[in-house]
Amino acid sequence: MNEDAIREFKEIITRLGALTLVKGVVNDQQFWAYVSIPLSKFEAFIAAEQAGNYTLTDYGNVLEYGLGTQKPPKSIKRKIEKTYGIDHDMVENMREMYKTLDIKMD
Repeated sequence: MNEDAIREFKEIITRLGALTLVKGVVNDQQFWAYVSIPLSKFEAFIAAEQAGNYTLTDYGNVLEYGLGTQKPPKSIKRKIEKTYGIDHDMVENMREMYKTLDIKMD
């Protein structure tokens, strides 16, 4: 990829948000949540998620969520896929793309 293409790609992804499925446990209760995270906060979100103690809404907008399980119902997955046109492997694919292009988000 040439320099102009890389620069254009970085500009495009900076304007976009990452839609991700977050799973975890809060107050001894399992949960799942679809969250839209601005790419400017994505790297900080990943670090906070790895540290394990954070407030999800500090990093993005919760679009759908559920309690009692870490697996969203199929109906919600289909709704998210249809509404936002996402691939449930998108976050992992983005991480690999960032590594390959050596993109650092502020």
